Amino acid sequence: MAYIGQSIKNGTFSVLDTSGNTYNGSNTTFSLGTQVGSAAQLLVSHDGVIQKPGTDYTLATGGTQITFTTAPASGASIFIVEISGAVGGTITPSDNSVGVDQLNLSDEISKISKEITQMEQMIKLRKEMNNIPKPTINRAKENGLSLEFTKEKLANGKILKDL
Repeated sequence: MAYIGQSIKNGTFSVLDTSGNTYNGSNTTFSLGTQVGSAAQLLVSHDGVIQKPGTDYTLATGGTQITFTTAPASGASIFIVEISGAVGGTITPSDNSVGVDQLNLSDEISKISKEITQMEQMIKLRKEMNNIPKPTINRAKENGLSLEFTKEKLANGKILKDL
C-alpha cells in the first residue's frame, strides 16, 4: 500500500524473530535473535500494548536479549520491531555545518575559566614574591661569626634603607 508523502530515506524496520521464546509467566529475559544497540531502537508490543523502553523492558547481555519488568504470561503475544539506521544511529554532519551555537560548551567554558583565574592568581603571587626586597649584607665582622643585614622598607612605592 502506498502512502502520502516522501518515502523513508534512511533506516530500516525489521520484525525480530522471537518464535523460539517461551512465555510462561516466570521468565523475564528472552533472545532477540540479533544484537541491538539501544532499547529505544525497539518497538515492543505485548498483547497489543506498546511497551516503554527503560520502564517496561531493558536490553540484557550486550543487546542480544530483552528483559521485561514483568514476566509475560503464558501464551502472551510479543511482537518486536527493530528500528535502525538513521534512528538511533550515528549521523556525521557535513563539513562546516556545525558552529559554536550548536555545541553545548557551557560546562567546559566554565571549567576553563576557573582554571585561567587560578593561573592568573598564581602568576600575580609569583610577581609579588619576586618584588620582595632581598636582604643584602652590609658588613661582616672579621671573625665571620656575625653578619649585619640592611633593612629595607617600602614607603610610597620607594624602597628606603635603614642601617
